[in-house]
Amino acid sequence: MEWGSKETPKERPSSNNTIDMRPPQPAVTEARPYWFPDRGNARRIAAPPRELRKQNKQKIKELSKKIRNGIINDREANRLHILEKHITRTGGTKKALKNLKDTSSWIPNLNYNSINSIGKITNRKEINRIATSFYRSLYSNQHAIEQGTRTSPEKWNSEPKILPSEVRKAIVSQKSDKAPGPDGITNK
Repeated sequence: MEWGSKETPKERPSSNNTIDMRPPQPAVTEARPYWFPDRGNARRIAAPPRELRKQNKQKIKELSKKIRNGIINDREANRLHILEKHITRTGGTKKALKNLKDTSSWIPNLNYNSINSIGKITNRKEINRIATSFYRSLYSNQHAIEQGTRTSPEKWNSEPKILPSEVRKAIVSQKSDKAPGPDGITNK
C-alpha cells in the first residue's frame, strides 16, 4: 500500500486491542538485509519543485525505516543463533549472555591530578594514555631504590617509652575484680 492511495489499512491485532493503521512492512531480503542502494540515489536527486522534494523525503523515510527494521531483525536473528549454539553445546546460557554483551564498562571516568590540570577525565583515549604512562613509570624504575630511603636499626628503637601515667590510667580503666594478666598487675 503506497502513501496517498485510497486503500484502507489492514487490521492487525495488537496487545492493547487497537487497530494498527500502518501498512504492513515488506519482508527484508536475505543478502545484506539492511543495505539498500536506492537510499543514496533518493538523496542525490536534485528536485527543486516542492512535490518532488516531498516525494524524495518520503522515499528516504521509507528506505530508512526498512533499513532500521532490517538491522533490528538481523540483530535479533544473530542473538537467537548465538543462544541456540551455546545451549546445544553446553546446555547453559551464561556463556552466551557474556558473548552477547555489547559493551563492557572499563573505566568510565578518572580523577586525574597533574601539575597543570585537576579534574575528571572521561575520554577513553586520554584515560588509556594516562594509565599506560602510569604503569610504564611504575614498572620501569622497579630496581632503582635510593640508598637513603631505607630505615636504620637506630630508628626502630627510637620509639618513645611508655610513661608511668599511661600505665596507671590503663590499670584504673580496667573493670574491678578482674584476674591479673600475665604481668601480674591488678587494678587494686
